[in-house]
Amino acid sequence: MNVNRDHTLVPWDTIDTVLLDMDGTLLDLNYDNQIFSHLLPSAFADYHSLTLEEARQQLNDHMAKLKGTMDFYRLDYWHEATKVDVLALHEQAADMMRFLGRAEGFRKVRSKHD
Repeated sequence: MNVNRDHTLVPWDTIDTVLLDMDGTLLDLNYDNQIFSHLLPSAFADYHSLTLEEARQQLNDHMAKLKGTMDFYRLDYWHEATKVDVLALHEQAADMMRFLGRAEGFRKVRSKHD
């Protein structure tokens, strides 16, 4: 058995599935920050003929209203709301994805059925 930070025993041999939030848990947040702080505002400004500051303000106001909702995390939602190809922005920034610390060990999924 492994021990967590609080020294509580975790019965890993009885757990079938573990779900982890990737952003900030497994992956460095720089990737998302680059997209939502730089690439999306720039593309949004271009598409809607806004200044970068105006685009950032509109997006930040919109994000504040959505925080804590599932739409906040949906690429389809952001495409619909901004009219920007958000998937293309993610592909453009793909080389920025980095694992956090020892998180790369979670890359290989093991199943009891392997």
